[in-house]
Amino acid sequence: MAWYSNIVSVAKVLWSDESVRKDIQDIVAHIFGDTVAKKDSRPLKIMNALEIRAKVIAMNLLRPEWFDTMTDAEWIACWNGYGPDSWPAWMRSAVTWVYRFQEIVAAPHDCWFWRSDGTRETWRRVMDEWIANARTNLNARFPMWKVWLWAQRADEWTKMKVAIIALEEGSFDAWVSAHKRECLPKRRQFRPFL
Repeated sequence: MAWYSNIVSVAKVLWSDESVRKDIQDIVAHIFGDTVAKKDSRPLKIMNALEIRAKVIAMNLLRPEWFDTMTDAEWIACWNGYGPDSWPAWMRSAVTWVYRFQEIVAAPHDCWFWRSDGTRETWRRVMDEWIANARTNLNARFPMWKVWLWAQRADEWTKMKVAIIALEEGSFDAWVSAHKRECLPKRRQFRPFL
């Protein structure tokens, strides 16, 4: 019974902290809030699409040439947070929440996938850019001189390494299927590719 009272004590302390309570509520909302939505619904976002795009440009992350010139409607249509379109919205919402500090890294990546050419060479470039952007964002958000952020930096670094492994394993198939989607003819009209 001692373990039960310890768990209850820890839960009370955590719940009394306003920021922790807000994070817990966000987790629950993002994981379970969208489970009853339609199959094709979009996941919940941590930030809105236009705010994400502005941060990518402000940080000068690596991105395709057309990223800055896309219309707002085009940009909102292609950005889906973390995870492939084949995942249910609640799952993408949960993964996007887990990677909330790296969310802007998904923006250029999603833009590339939206205009996928299906080739392994371009996919490799997209992967290299994603890794470079993730490192840039990690260094900007959790600089090494801020020793009090080392634990959080280590946590984000670990999550980034997991994402790299997952992307290396499964994203090429998603890259090819993105190229073969039915909406491809609609995208070709504004495709200034390399």
